[in-house]
Amino acid sequence: IQNENQLAFEYMIGEFTSAGIEVILVGLPYNPVLLNRLSIGQWDYYNSTITLYEDLDRVFVVDMMWDNDWIDDHFNDYTHMSREGEIHFSEKLIEQISPIIEGG
Repeated sequence: IQNENQLAFEYMIGEFTSAGIEVILVGLPYNPVLLNRLSIGQWDYYNSTITLYEDLDRVFVVDMMWDNDWIDDHFNDYTHMSREGEIHFSEKLIEQISPIIEGG
């Protein structure tokens, strides 16, 4: 089910890519405690949407949602990173987007 925010988001992606602008989408991580409490299938919509975006030309997806190297100490609560988490996030992001930036 797509809502208006989703439609607007996809419109912007389409406008950028049709103008030759590459887009990097980052799926932000959540506290593993929260992820372990999700019901089966609760975030299937997120997963299927990310899969669709990965198939688009000029769109690069960096999905950190399900990475296993996040720990509770990387977060102040279920969704907000601690300073340690921010540093870890930055390091991971730089590692993943550097080849994209250097190649583009």
